Amino acid sequence: MIRRIYIAIILSFLNALIFAQNKIDVAADVDVENKTITISQIIEYKNETEITLREIYLHDWNNSFSSKSTPLAKRFEEEFSTKFHLAKKEQRGYTEIQSIKSENNTLNFNYLEAQPDVIKVILNEPLDPQDSYKIKLDYSIVLPDATFTDFGFTKNKDFELKYWYILPAVFDGKWHYYSNKNLDDLYIPKSDITIVLSHPLNYRATSELDIISMNPNSETKRQTTILNGKDRVDTYLSINKFPRYGFIQTDDFILISNINEKGLPGSDKAILTDRITRYLTKNLGEYPHKQLLVSSIEYSKNPLYGLNQLPDFLRPFPDQFQYELKLLKTALKKYIDNILLLNPRKEHWLSEGLQIYFMIKYVEEYYPDMKLLGTLANVWGIRAFHAAELDFNFQYFLYSMELARKNRDQPLSTSKDSLLKFNANIAGKYKAGVGLNYLDKFTEDMRLSEVITDFLKSHKLKTVSISDFESYLNSRTDRNIDWFFNDYIRTRKKIDFKIKSVEVVDDSILVTIKNKRKNTMPVSLFKVSKDSVIDSQWVENITETKTVKLSKDDTDKFVLDYYNVIPEFNQRDNYKTLNGSFLNNKPFQFRLFKDIEDPYYNQVFFMPLVEFKNIYDGLTLGAKIYNKTILRKRLNYRFSPQYATKSKALTGSTSIFYTHNIEDKSLFDITYGISAGYQSFAKDAFFTRIRPSISFRFRNNNDFRADKIDNITARYVSIKRELGKDAVVEIDEPDYGVFNIRYTHFNPGRINFSSFSTDFQVASNFSKLSFNYEFRKLTKSNRNINLRLFTGLFLKNNTDPNSDFFSFALDRPTDYLFDLNYLGRSEDAGLFSQQIIIAEGGFKSMLDTPYANQWITTANFSTSIWRYIQAYGDVGLVKNKFESANFVYDSGIRLNLVEDFFELYFPVYSNLGWEIAQSNYDQRIRFIITVDPQVLLGLFRRKWY
Repeated sequence: MIRRIYIAIILSFLNALIFAQNKIDVAADVDVENKTITISQIIEYKNETEITLREIYLHDWNNSFSSKSTPLAKRFEEEFSTKFHLAKKEQRGYTEIQSIKSENNTLNFNYLEAQPDVIKVILNEPLDPQDSYKIKLDYSIVLPDATFTDFGFTKNKDFELKYWYILPAVFDGKWHYYSNKNLDDLYIPKSDITIVLSHPLNYRATSELDIISMNPNSETKRQTTILNGKDRVDTYLSINKFPRYGFIQTDDFILISNINEKGLPGSDKAILTDRITRYLTKNLGEYPHKQLLVSSIEYSKNPLYGLNQLPDFLRPFPDQFQYELKLLKTALKKYIDNILLLNPRKEHWLSEGLQIYFMIKYVEEYYPDMKLLGTLANVWGIRAFHAAELDFNFQYFLYSMELARKNRDQPLSTSKDSLLKFNANIAGKYKAGVGLNYLDKFTEDMRLSEVITDFLKSHKLKTVSISDFESYLNSRTDRNIDWFFNDYIRTRKKIDFKIKSVEVVDDSILVTIKNKRKNTMPVSLFKVSKDSVIDSQWVENITETKTVKLSKDDTDKFVLDYYNVIPEFNQRDNYKTLNGSFLNNKPFQFRLFKDIEDPYYNQVFFMPLVEFKNIYDGLTLGAKIYNKTILRKRLNYRFSPQYATKSKALTGSTSIFYTHNIEDKSLFDITYGISAGYQSFAKDAFFTRIRPSISFRFRNNNDFRADKIDNITARYVSIKRELGKDAVVEIDEPDYGVFNIRYTHFNPGRINFSSFSTDFQVASNFSKLSFNYEFRKLTKSNRNINLRLFTGLFLKNNTDPNSDFFSFALDRPTDYLFDLNYLGRSEDAGLFSQQIIIAEGGFKSMLDTPYANQWITTANFSTSIWRYIQAYGDVGLVKNKFESANFVYDSGIRLNLVEDFFELYFPVYSNLGWEIAQSNYDQRIRFIITVDPQVLLGLFRRKWY
């Protein structure tokens, strides 16, 4: 009781010292052993609108960890993470509210049903315009383990806290309340914050709030730390036994940081820190607080991407440069977020764009010669690559274009929680920063960096919106910049210009520029003579084509966007020589290994290949000749001749495909082309496959994160086989061709997964139809449930009745279309005959009726026993001509080590009886294994794309 009175006196004294619209007073008692904080809190918030309020909303983001069905839990699921779902209850956090009161009157409250981290509070009396409400909350929070979001209770029993106490939602005519989705984007009003923190004596509290006092008590072995700050939105608090934060006093403010760089002396860090704080103050205005805290956690959630992420011994950048950019990037974000009070969920692009824009300017100022590849750019063999020629800042264009080329980019104005992870963390931020740099170069009548500085100074600590920024820029330039906000920011419209023609007319040159997209964005046109720029100008308002008349001079080449300022979708047609053929415009360039696209050349790449595709060819040695660059291209070709060391034959494959990207439609991708290949299917037995195809891909155009894909593929597969003199297999069927059309609906996920497909095939002597449905679920009790249903029916079957080559298979399809990655597809015995790929019947036991030449229907089921150990069971009916349908079944144990990539099946009981007790049991074990690196790479891609 005495302590509570003491705290109340302190809070009253501090409140009397300052006056503000909004106040938050927190008295927090830290219990390390139970990872609990008991809180008594007062919130005072002013209604600055002209609307009378009868209810208010509060954020309780600690409670977003309370169950497996919160929006945060669903976010983890969408990003293929099961860490939270599989966690024990005591690892997840929650909040227990004892009371919410106003003037000692208890207020009714409830958590929103769909948002259990948002509290609705019913006021006893209406809150009139310009009046304030004052409520008192008593509650306790059990902190989540920091393993989920990096914030919470750590393995070392430290506390890394963000959005840990209850906070008011913003009301500006409508309520802005949002659920926690691990985006660190809570929208809260600025407040005067006082925290009275009671914690063990061996802990220290670190925050960018000002420390008012630290009062240790040796008898209770606890300490009371009092923190205070005015006009704050940052809630980060670190309570550590061994804090590793450094405090560097600069001429501008104190920078608190635990961002480190191994091997860099402390004196160098101090010098670099001082340079960064001066840069921040110069470009963002004077910091309104005494201290700025940047943590290694904040950096790890928003790191430098690319080669900067390599280990120290591989990273091609000096330690000084690495540390400087790590600190700069994190400090820029924190500084901007603390002074520019935007809605971080709906208007995030501006603060993110400013962060990248000023990083670009910083490198231009202090490291103008730094290359994209760092010191690797000078290494023999690497310096010949186009990537070695590019400046460090080119990476922002490169990453921003990654998903644009895949037709998965999103408007910058998209709500942050609706963005794909790659767009939210990388591409969107980089596109915004590159866009501001583009705008900077275009607006030649103003210096954008100075205008932004003025804007930040005049709007410091004020609630602002994108429209405020737009109006401010328009007031400082005479150029029409509507294109930037209307097209570049609010749409997915790509920038894609082309020099259509160059014509000499008397003493003039007519340059016709074509805008291949429907937008109003400008482009710069450069006159080049002997690889030197002699003049340039901006060309605006190109609806379809526009002809620019220029005086005739020494110009020998015209170039659009010579300095790569514009994030253009396709730069390969930005060049035109005054007098030259196609080859003069873009000569061929041959390079060893893949490179970044060089728009000056038609690039052809060579890459040595060492592969293992099957046991018959063994290791294959060869080369791949192709045109695919780092960024995806529409037209891709590949030619891969290889020598098979075991079969001693020349094998290989070739393909050419073209992709149409369709924007803002459900049908977003049409790809067509042809592939061909030649390789072994048995000892001294080879097949040639020629496969023209076309595919149509559909998605939910309103929600890219849904990741539900519908695919329709039509193809013709021509197969020719040949046997050598040492062949051990016979060919029962003549060469054949099959027309195949397939529809697939795919809904991926680690918690909930489903897919459905239907497949129709027709050949000269058969036609067949099949259906496949698969469902997987990880229940709230952490039990895996897998169900797969398959039905196949011959519509016509005039194949050889003594051959099952085209029949439906119960456990191991013959794969006559050569689609499946069998390591030993023709093996009847031995280890490789035990490889299975779950297709058609999907059985694991090798039963007496392995094929169906009329119809088949099966069901495959498995469920968890413990962790990755599962029980499986299969049942089905197999119908052959002139025979009764056979009922088949099997069961056993499944080791699901990496689903679809590495699994083991141990049969127990089936139509054959107790298989586990029968001889040669080791030959009954089946396995799934995937060695294709592209398939394995999909494990990474699905988390980001």
